Amino acid sequence: MWDEFEILVVEDDAAIRERVLVPGLQHQGFANVSGVGTARETYHAMLARQFGAVVLGLHLPDENTFSMARNLRGVTDAAIVLLGGPNASPDDHVNALEEGADAFLMQPVDLTLLAATIRSALRRRGRAQPAGAGVPRNPNDRRTGPAAPLPSGDGWQLLSEGWTLLSPDGQSVRLSHSERLLIGLLFEHRGRIVAREAIAARLSEDRFDFDLHRIEVLVHRLRRKVLKQSGSELPLNAVRGSGYVFTP
Repeated sequence: MWDEFEILVVEDDAAIRERVLVPGLQHQGFANVSGVGTARETYHAMLARQFGAVVLGLHLPDENTFSMARNLRGVTDAAIVLLGGPNASPDDHVNALEEGADAFLMQPVDLTLLAATIRSALRRRGRAQPAGAGVPRNPNDRRTGPAAPLPSGDGWQLLSEGWTLLSPDGQSVRLSHSERLLIGLLFEHRGRIVAREAIAARLSEDRFDFDLHRIEVLVHRLRRKVLKQSGSELPLNAVRGSGYVFTP
């Protein structure tokens, strides 16, 4: 059952990553486990593959781990398990959960416990569904997205307050929070280029602390998701050096 999920281990210590965590998770029943050592490698890996879970070491050379957990939660529905060092504090545990991690475990970690934690998080993620029309819309929240259906001119529509994307032939695709914000903004400006900085401002409260590579990952995963679930190519295109445009 667990063979279908790809697991990404992000740990800058190559010995721990390649000799302990990756083979340990494989031994626990996860056949598709790979490892990287930096945030940059993580984002590149996510462009190529869809991971069921990401295991994050506490210290990375190129990005704060808590910031990275927040960034990943903005572009993926994968389970995120953060591994704290032996000197991690209770505040680290709280920060990990508040930034989007599903669980926080201390290193050295028991691999049986790590595997069980990943399975539990995957089960919870599998049951989780976006809150559609039943969630009240906050009129003061600029990031809540459109409340009414938005036709695109080419048959694409946003329904259920933006939580559902409807393809021209009637196939529906449920959207994550970040996907909803992105598509909502592009629908509002359909046919016109939306700068990456404007997208960053919609996705984050602090656009100056927002890694623009996250948008590339989000767009790539959304295109692939829509094609898989609806059979239609999403007319969302990158404009080199400028941003993105939805072209109905």
